[in-house]
Amino acid sequence: MADDDPVRDIATAPSAQARAQAHARDAEDHAQRIATELRRTGAVVLACADDAERDQARHAGRRAGDIIGRSVRTKILPDQSVGIWDAERQDNPLQARLDERRATRTMDQAFARLGPLTGHHTPDVGP
Repeated sequence: MADDDPVRDIATAPSAQARAQAHARDAEDHAQRIATELRRTGAVVLACADDAERDQARHAGRRAGDIIGRSVRTKILPDQSVGIWDAERQDNPLQARLDERRATRTMDQAFARLGPLTGHHTPDVGP
């Protein structure tokens, strides 16, 4: 092929570059949303339809770890969703206490809403 041949690599075309930039922005936005949730709860589960989505989710999860400056683990779960969690979260005693209180509050609210879980509950009836 001669040097003056007008054929060029498709990746250098403006439309291909614009698509690549849009994809990079979408990936960064996804990682930012995951990072926000990791800061708040310490873990995220993402439903994925295929292997390509699972790879993208794991990549976004690792990028989210970079964003929050923490070690993050990703795993494909038995239902084919992707779990992402902050591996260092429980190392912080204050965070562990906060998570425990949040979980206890959530369970208390659920029990208050559902009522007793065993036996029949009959209100005390006076004489």
